[in-house]
This record gives sequence, structure tokens and C-alpha cells, in this order.
Amino acid sequence: MLRRVVIISDLSDPKDGPTNIAVSLAKSVQAVGIDVDYVCGDAGDNESLIAAGVNVVPLNQCALDPAKPYDSISKGLFNKKIYAALSAHIKDRDTDSTIYHVHNWSKILSPSIFLALAPVAARTIITAHDYFVSCPNGGFFNYKRRERCELTPLSVECLTTNCDRRSYSQKIWRVIRAARIRRYLNLPTGGPTIAAVHEGMLPYLRRGGFPESRLVVLRNPFTAWTAERVEAENNRSLLFVGRLDHDKGADLLARAAARANVGVTFIGDGPLRAQLQLQYPGFHYVGWKQKAEIQDYARNARLAVIPTASRETFSLVAFEAVSSGIPVLLSEFATTASEIVDNGLGFAINPYETQAFSALISKLQSDDTLVREMSLRCWAARTNMASGVHRWSQETIQLYNRLLDNHSTIVPGRA
Repeated sequence: MLRRVVIISDLSDPKDGPTNIAVSLAKSVQAVGIDVDYVCGDAGDNESLIAAGVNVVPLNQCALDPAKPYDSISKGLFNKKIYAALSAHIKDRDTDSTIYHVHNWSKILSPSIFLALAPVAARTIITAHDYFVSCPNGGFFNYKRRERCELTPLSVECLTTNCDRRSYSQKIWRVIRAARIRRYLNLPTGGPTIAAVHEGMLPYLRRGGFPESRLVVLRNPFTAWTAERVEAENNRSLLFVGRLDHDKGADLLARAAARANVGVTFIGDGPLRAQLQLQYPGFHYVGWKQKAEIQDYARNARLAVIPTASRETFSLVAFEAVSSGIPVLLSEFATTASEIVDNGLGFAINPYETQAFSALISKLQSDDTLVREMSLRCWAARTNMASGVHRWSQETIQLYNRLLDNHSTIVPGRA
């Protein structure tokens, strides 16, 4: 019988989608009377977790810093302090009724956690918020060519392709890391269960060496920003929610919106904020906001834009927007793009094609009828797109119990 869940994640402060999911899960599981340890790479400064009764275990490490390349290269491959701390935690507190659930790990924790978890791999789940457990650069994406990658990870073709955003030397480092991950996870014969956040991820996880028997689908939950439909057709501003960084396409959106002479509200922060504020001072930059605070900005949004510059796995912001009645412009590289487009909830864009991106923004600025029709479809579809938090946490606990009942067999499909 399930008695404890150990949630493992880089961060404790929910300022990105994966951390938000990890924190939400910790609270939900604790709320039904199951003990939760939240092991995080940072300092664990999240009072809401403590207030919920979660046992926060901070490892007090810093994120990899590009300004310190030698330190980042070493710790990014194997953080010895993380390995020692997590191994000690498992040794001291593990029982046959404990489940381990990994979320993001690439910014602080490093592949060292997978070696530490090897003795309890049969009771371990890794939620694949990205493709780093399968693909060296995390996205099955060729950043140099700005196109999807269909190569087999760690194949000769993969090894000889310069696909990394930074440099080929960075790609080689990522290849070394990917090889270690594969070894620590005991692929292809064994290893933990991998929970994909969308069905479209499964072929790429299989391509990375994960056997079908270790794959399940557990879609991310979402909650609407607003309790009533946003009358998007009466608004003019674009809304971006997320980290202000190249991989999220914040700069690509700013360029296209400026060309269309349409305002943008950026909710979030990141390394591009100062540059964007200097280059595009007319846009609105409000920093990170709590979920309850986002609704004030959402009510004034005509479109939510998710211009991710590589292959994205779920696009949580897109579903939060749709469930509020806000149509979306979503990167065509997102796994969920066809789902949004096929249901008439928005449009897919190539964020690198500034002219076409800008032209679509302009078109939607001038077509109130179309925006209203999309908004109404969004609002009508809000209950059918994915699980709410309560149902999702129940499904996750059911998955935990199945792992405890049978450590060797997981039936593929929805959790």
C-alpha cells in the first residue's frame, strides 16, 4: 500500500510549467493523507509546500551557470553532492511502499540522480516534460537548421550532426550526458517508468531506447485563468506567459508583434528581459505572477502566443488560455499544435518566419468575428481537453499503486 511519495525536481519555486506540476502534485498527494518528501536542487524556499505539510528536502545547489563553463561541465554531467544526498535520503527513508517521481533535473540535479535511484528503479517514475531522457539536446530539434529532427539519438548520424543551439562542442557534452543517462537508466532492458505528458511523445521516447513496457501517458492538468469567458474579440493585446528566453521564443514574438504594431504583455522573467525591454520599450513586462494574478492580464488578452522555438511537449499555457476562452497562436513545433488547430482553437505558426507570423497577428487584430468564433469554441472545449488537477492527481496515485503491485509490468497507454 502506498505510504510515501518522494518527488524530485530541480526547483521548488513554481516559475515554470514542470515545477508548477511538481509542486501541485506534492500538495495534492499530501492532501489525501500520503506522506510526501519534496527533494529539490535549490534552497527549498516554498512556504506553500511547508504549509501543506510536505517535507521539503533542499539540496542547496545552484543552477548551471554558462559563465562558469568548467564547473557547469562537471556538475552537469554528475553532481557528486546531489548523488550523495539523494542516496543518503533513499537509504534512510526507503520502504517497499515508497514511490519516487522525478520531474525536471537538467538545470541542477544532473544525471547523478538516476544512478542514485537505480536501486529503486522499479518504483521510480520520470515525467518527461522534455526529451532530455531520450535526445541529447532535449528537443529532437535541429537548432541550426530550425527544423524538427527525426534521427535516432546517439546514432552515427546524430553524433555527426551539429544541431545544438550553442555549438558543436556543447553537442558533444550533451551526447556524453545522454550516454550516461542511458547507462544509469539501464536501457533498453530495464529502468524506471517514463510518463509522457502527451501521446505524441511516445514514438520519440521509443526511438530513444525506452521499451514500450516502460511507457505510459499522463497528460498534464490545467486550470483556467478565469472563471468566465474572456471576450477576446473586444481586446487588442497579445499575452505571453513563461520564461523570457530564446527557447521559449520570447524574442521571436517581440519581433513579429513590433512589425505588426501590436502590443504584448510579457508575464515572466528570464535572461532576455533586459534586452527585450531595451529593444521593445513599448511592450508591457510584469515579471512572474501567481496564478490568481494572471487573470487580471488574461481578461485583456486577444490572443495568447506560445512561440516555442523548438519541439515542445505539452504547452500548458495554451490549454490554460483555451480554457479561459482565449484563442492561441502556437508554435508548429509543439506536439499539441494539431490538437489546437484541428479543433479551431487557434493557429499554428513557425516562429522563425517573422513576416508570416506578423501577417497572421495583423489579420487577427482586424477580424473580430473570427476571434469571437474561436473564443467561443475555446470556451466550449475547456472541459474536454485534459484532466483537471483533482482527476489528474487521482490518476497519478493509481499509477503509483500499480507500480507497487507489480514492479515489472506497466500496461502502455493512458495512466
